Amino acid sequence: MSTLSCLCILPPELLQLIIQHLSQADLYHLCALSRNIYEEVVLALYRDVELSRTNFKQLLTWANQMVGPNNIGQKTCSLSLPSQVNLIAGLGNDDDLMEQLSDLLPRAMKSLVNLKVLAIVPPVAYSSLLKVYHISSADLLDCGFHLHTFSYNWDGVRWAGSLFRFLAEQSNICNLAIGEMVDSDEDAPDVLPRLSVATVIYRAGVLSRILKTIAARYLRRLRLEIIVSRSNDHITAALHYLATVNATLTHLYIGSEYVPFTAEVDHAGTLKTIGSCFPNLTFLRYLNIRILDRESFPRALSAFKLLEILQLAVDTSGRQKPIDASQTHACGLVERCMTTCPTLHLVAVTVVGRRFKGGEQPRDYTAFSRTSGSTFQLGFEKSRPIGDDAWREVM
Repeated sequence: MSTLSCLCILPPELLQLIIQHLSQADLYHLCALSRNIYEEVVLALYRDVELSRTNFKQLLTWANQMVGPNNIGQKTCSLSLPSQVNLIAGLGNDDDLMEQLSDLLPRAMKSLVNLKVLAIVPPVAYSSLLKVYHISSADLLDCGFHLHTFSYNWDGVRWAGSLFRFLAEQSNICNLAIGEMVDSDEDAPDVLPRLSVATVIYRAGVLSRILKTIAARYLRRLRLEIIVSRSNDHITAALHYLATVNATLTHLYIGSEYVPFTAEVDHAGTLKTIGSCFPNLTFLRYLNIRILDRESFPRALSAFKLLEILQLAVDTSGRQKPIDASQTHACGLVERCMTTCPTLHLVAVTVVGRRFKGGEQPRDYTAFSRTSGSTFQLGFEKSRPIGDDAWREVM
């Protein structure tokens, strides 16, 4: 039991007895200490606010607190909100409650003058039978905060006409994660001048305005999620379009919701395109691959002159091999990769797609590091895997 828990279970009568025997000076110091503790607790409570799993009533209560006379909102530095909340039956008149939140939420956001990080995430639960409040850019416009990190990934239709107005107001954003947005007819203003880290979705064959904006910035790190792609041609097209950031990009993550059964030679071609488009890459995460039995994929790594870390997701769903065999297979692959790319010092292989009884799908992480010359040291990193955020975190 913690010290705080022990103090909390002391009977009030005992506390009163102790206080009665304290001197005036001790009582003064105790009051000062209590005030300091209270201020620190409040600061810790409201500095980083997590409301992504909240319900309608909780969100309404929070908004009420923010617009109160205590200026609590000034303490908040990061905030996570659900993109929508269901109105729970039995709280009162539905229309009145919806109107209350639509009035309070924009005012609450305006009170967060020191907010730096804002994330709007998909809801935990959704019901089409209940009334729903959707958080839109209208709730965030004309606020006094200056974000440096913003992420939004839900129903771009609701933000189609006002996303760029919001981004124009937030010129300090340097870290952006944006879901698939529906373009509107209005011209895109010049926004995000300080952008250096981005996550963006590319729908095969569609160059959205947000993708065009990102391609025009001096990015250092990029996560590109490709959807509805049934060939590597769409990946290559996106890479060529984004090649305008080639002078500054050092970390690249490529993912796809659909992984076609692509021949290794096609993957090798994509790898060469990446190497030519982004010659300064030091970190690369390549999308799920299924066939790597030959030499063409490792040989394509010769296109990279500065690459230090390679993260591969290998899909073994079509293989009838035990775990040890797949690790052995990966070891041979990594050795060939390091031979053709002398700057590589770490290769992380994520084995995906293998299912056990009950539908469980484990992910095996194995890291391979170069020791000296052409020798390699094999190490297992299951306790500390190189995960999906490595492109953002690895220096």
